[in-house]
Amino acid sequence: MNMVSVSSSVSGPAGARAGLPARGARHLALGLVLALLSFSGLTSVWAQAPGVATVTAEQKAILDAMPEDAEPEKLNATRKDLEDRHYLTGDELHLDLFYPKLKDLGGGYAGVGSDQAYLFIGWQKPDFAWVTDYDPWISDLHESYRAFFDKAENIDEFLALWSPKNIKTTRELLETFHADHPRKANILHVFNKASYGIYSRLRKLGRAMKSRDVPSFVTDEAMYQDVRARVRAGRVKAMQCNLLADKCMVGLGEASRKLGVPLRALYVSNAEQYWRYKDQFRANIAAQNFDEKSLFVRTIAIKPANGDYHYNLQAGHNFQRWLAADWIRSYHQVAPHVRVADKDTIPFTIQDKEPESVKPAAKRDKKKKRGG
Repeated sequence: MNMVSVSSSVSGPAGARAGLPARGARHLALGLVLALLSFSGLTSVWAQAPGVATVTAEQKAILDAMPEDAEPEKLNATRKDLEDRHYLTGDELHLDLFYPKLKDLGGGYAGVGSDQAYLFIGWQKPDFAWVTDYDPWISDLHESYRAFFDKAENIDEFLALWSPKNIKTTRELLETFHADHPRKANILHVFNKASYGIYSRLRKLGRAMKSRDVPSFVTDEAMYQDVRARVRAGRVKAMQCNLLADKCMVGLGEASRKLGVPLRALYVSNAEQYWRYKDQFRANIAAQNFDEKSLFVRTIAIKPANGDYHYNLQAGHNFQRWLAADWIRSYHQVAPHVRVADKDTIPFTIQDKEPESVKPAAKRDKKKKRGG
């Protein structure tokens, strides 16, 4: 097991506003641009960044045929009082710890959440990306992201679309862009609920990424254009996908194989903290089209200790072997244990051991539970 503990400050230098919309006259100019975008009625111009081609008819057919999971009866959480909450923005403060390993990884990406996806897509440059979540509000939110990437020609315009000062004009843009979408009302409702929080989150991400000298889609114009090109080319697909259900994740593995693209990164945030490993979760991970470069990307909430998370990577094939072992019951056995000294300690670890390394401990735990 390799383990590195990283201590870093979340706040950037005073006044740093990487890629943020400016004030005054410039803000007014952005507002005029938004108005023109909203009322122009223009269809998307599918001009792409170099090397990003629009999906072919055959590829689109494969993507369109992918099954989705049903809406869950409830939204899980780590505590009972947090159930049925919609997590419309990420709250992990140091996702940049994954950047060196994800940079230019290529292949396919799949992951839960909202803004996290576009950070990872910018770093990884995947051929295809599946932005997934079991909460239908997240899929609806990605439809706002899709519209904004389509219309905003640069970072400033993109961020301005989320600004509370432009909400009326932005809603009109969404109404036009999604005029025929069957979930148009849901998309607008979720945008109303999420816009302020996303605007705040993206501003914080910008300051953090700039202070740590890590490029991102909200600070680096070339990276923004690359992410935008992948969205507009039909290479980013939003899906309702439940890690514990039997359709979407299995379909993801099948689609990845048909497309000839290995799934190089699968990000689950801290979902593993919500439940013990179930048979269907094991089957879903086993179904993925991993190769020797594939990574399973997880975070583990340890907020009482550091106000943030433990950030962990594991090779995809390695995690499949762990889940094939029947004595592995939860992430507690998989992710390395790290002592957090204080709130400035941000653990980053890589699990590279085999499941047999914890088998004796697992057997002892089982024996104790039986009273032996």
